[in-house]
Amino acid sequence: MSHSVATGLIAFNLLAFVSLIIWAALSDVCSFKIPNAIPTLLVIFFFIALLPLNWDFSQFLSNLITAVGMFVICFLLFIRGFIGGGDAKLLTAVSLWTGLESLSTFIFITTISGGGLAIMLIIFRYFNLPKKIKSVYCIKQLHDEKKYVPYAIAISSGALATVGEFIVFAPLWEN
Repeated sequence: MSHSVATGLIAFNLLAFVSLIIWAALSDVCSFKIPNAIPTLLVIFFFIALLPLNWDFSQFLSNLITAVGMFVICFLLFIRGFIGGGDAKLLTAVSLWTGLESLSTFIFITTISGGGLAIMLIIFRYFNLPKKIKSVYCIKQLHDEKKYVPYAIAISSGALATVGEFIVFAPLWEN
């Protein structure tokens, strides 16, 4: 594969990753659901992203083990009711991309973003909104829902803030 084709494929995968992450956040804001297609496509695009990379098996295995470990943790959090199933799947899919190298930064930013989001929602939900503003579907959903937090916003914040550290995109920054 030529250098320009490889770079183009990596850039395409970066665009796909960012688009899917934004889709997850917007979907969660408006419906408190993350479509299964998003984590599925993230996994598919990860494997496509590997095509132009000359990774040895150990690097691939490292990313895979990171995702499996995240899956186990997320599954335990899900069965205890701490996170939703969509959040668990999205966190697992993103961790496949982060690998172990960027996982801690991703989790840290996601956690801080999630805490800030929860505080903002508590404040937002406290106020009575004018009917005209509350008639906007997504705003009504966010305001009226007293229990759930669209955590894909925090996950997306963590993913977008750390995407420049993902080893899978390193060839883009080296050029």
